[in-house]
Amino acid sequence: MEDLEYLDDQDVDRLDDAVTRISGDQSGYTGLAGETRTARRVIENNDNADVEMDTTVDPDKIADEDLPDGVTKDDLKDGPTDIDVNNRNGAAYESKYTKGYTPLYPDEAEYEQLGGRLDSLRKKLITQAAGGQNEIVVVMRQDQLDAKYSGEVTDEFPDAVDDVEKPSDIGQLVEDDFDGVSVEFKSYRDLNE
Repeated sequence: MEDLEYLDDQDVDRLDDAVTRISGDQSGYTGLAGETRTARRVIENNDNADVEMDTTVDPDKIADEDLPDGVTKDDLKDGPTDIDVNNRNGAAYESKYTKGYTPLYPDEAEYEQLGGRLDSLRKKLITQAAGGQNEIVVVMRQDQLDAKYSGEVTDEFPDAVDDVEKPSDIGQLVEDDFDGVSVEFKSYRDLNE
């Protein structure tokens, strides 16, 4: 609530839309909590920040000629993709405040779900890059950033992310496709500094 009140006092664009779009489940509220925390830190750490919440990029408006070699329309996220926190004077921030990954026993279905989430993030970042964002920051919990996946886990991943051994590898995949695009992974704690 403090972050929401702070952002409201700062007249952050589209804050009402960000609040309105959340689902009524835990992931909706934790997602908004991560997004508002990120937006507040961006404003507090950047004197010239011009923050907008919940910006969208429509992949249908991205022309084939705007895609670099090796990237096709199939690599884009289906339907409009949101940019959680857009500093129009700087980076686009993607807040990924998701549940931890700690299966007690080997579970191929959970490994497949994890690979699917990583591939979804890859597609979202590619769509943002193709839409003109050249500086993207993905913000996650530190324990998620530190995650390392074994071969047993990555064997169940989709082909597009089967070489991913840790979440930040997704950033390298996007940077490899787009000249001049940087994707940085930070923890929420890093944003405070």
